[in-house]
Amino acid sequence: FRIFNCSISVASPSCCVKLIDGMEENNKKLKLFARPSEYVYLIVGAFVAAIGAAVFYTPGHITGGGATGIGTIFYFVFHIDQGLVMMVVNIILFVIGVHFFGIRYGIKALIGSTLLSIFVSLIGSITNYDGILDYTDRMNVLMSAIFGGVCMGIGIGLVLKSGCNTGGTDIVAQVVCHFTPLSFGTVQFLFNGIIVACGGFVMGLEGMLFSIIAMYI
Repeated sequence: FRIFNCSISVASPSCCVKLIDGMEENNKKLKLFARPSEYVYLIVGAFVAAIGAAVFYTPGHITGGGATGIGTIFYFVFHIDQGLVMMVVNIILFVIGVHFFGIRYGIKALIGSTLLSIFVSLIGSITNYDGILDYTDRMNVLMSAIFGGVCMGIGIGLVLKSGCNTGGTDIVAQVVCHFTPLSFGTVQFLFNGIIVACGGFVMGLEGMLFSIIAMYI
């Protein structure tokens, strides 16, 4: 047709079918979750991990690994909300992840880490990062290390089951492994060791030892 001196072509039915098929194929490529249950794994996992961080680790002065540990250190040194620090750290790591591993990997890392950060801030604001145990009894610090480690392990496992991850130093470890002969486990151990050592410098040797117990669990 020609309307106002502008020509408009009408696509044939076969062209329309090809266009729709192409759009459906692109949607499948961009789809992040294959099953509804993966949303449940993601939300429940992030919430359980956040309980480990905000209810057990931080009140017990225990430094976990990765962005969680960095958030704990900043909380006690600079009095900045732990979840906010985790968010900032993970956004930086998200950019690194996208650069080296692609947008799909980066988005999944950002989703998991953002949800974890939000839950940590939410639980921390409710409990004021005081936890639920009486820390005048030092045995409760050990209990925090044990149950915090269990919550973090279960929570992160569920997030991974959803196809996402919680970001953190895992991304940095994967980048280092890509360019060096070091294994992923070795690099991750070194990074987390540095974070725990910094936590020990801030919160004392006892806190560092309990942090090692928590990470081992």
